[in-house]
Amino acid sequence: MAFIEKIEIDAVKQAVRSPYLYITFAAFLSTLAFVDSYLSVYFLATLALILSFILVIDIKHYIIPDSAQISLFLLANILMYTMPEKSFVQGYAGFAFAIFIFYGIYYLSDVVLNKEALGFGDVKLFANVGLILGFLSFNYFLWVLTITSGLFLIFRLLSKKKNKLIPYGPFIVVSLWICLLYSDTFKLFHNNMMDSIVNYIS
Repeated sequence: MAFIEKIEIDAVKQAVRSPYLYITFAAFLSTLAFVDSYLSVYFLATLALILSFILVIDIKHYIIPDSAQISLFLLANILMYTMPEKSFVQGYAGFAFAIFIFYGIYYLSDVVLNKEALGFGDVKLFANVGLILGFLSFNYFLWVLTITSGLFLIFRLLSKKKNKLIPYGPFIVVSLWICLLYSDTFKLFHNNMMDSIVNYIS
């Protein structure tokens, strides 16, 4: 356990010294200029910093530090406590749904098939995403995640790069950020689509 903790500590120290951390953080923050979010700027800035750490560390070390996971968990609970738009029921329903789906994938691949398709750190990150977004928005997140990871895989095939491992963390955090900033757009699109279906049937 101490060995794992040392790896995580060293990874965080390296990330702090890396210019990519600050470039990533600035990139997340720059998107706020184009979106009018109901979420607090302080919350989004704190979240952007944590997500930047996860992205940079996972790309280089293929790990997601528990310190970042705990920070996300606490931040999500603070959000639900302070924002009336976010309910604990929705948040923990998303948390439970994410654990059920992705721990199932982790268990099936790692224990049953003996082939790791998903790291346990990714499972915990998915759970935190479900907690932050809530059950309904987590479904939008899955669609966005499919698109972002799919585009990367297409680019990877075209560029003929054959890395053995593909970290999921960057796709997860970018998809989470998109869903947080454009949650109202996704909900409006979903409602319009459902209305169109109802009108077509009737």
